[in-house]
Amino acid sequence: MTPKEAHAKVDAAIRSKKLFRPEKCEACGVKPIKTYKDNYRNKIIQVPYKSQSIIAHHIDYEKPLDVVWLCRKCHSKIHKLFRSENV
Repeated sequence: MTPKEAHAKVDAAIRSKKLFRPEKCEACGVKPIKTYKDNYRNKIIQVPYKSQSIIAHHIDYEKPLDVVWLCRKCHSKIHKLFRSENV
């Protein structure tokens, strides 16, 4: 199975409610938060960052729904680690 096909299966499973995107990264536990400054009320507002901030990472593309949910920072670290090991 190609990576594109595996990602499509994850997306379809999320849409059909067979798979749920968690709010926190499974590696570091961070919950993506976006901070805004409300100039009108002079307050800082924190809201959950878009759900796309937690990414499904496939260990094996032949098991498309067996994923690890990672924040963008951890996902990037994993790929850098794999690239350095495969060089």
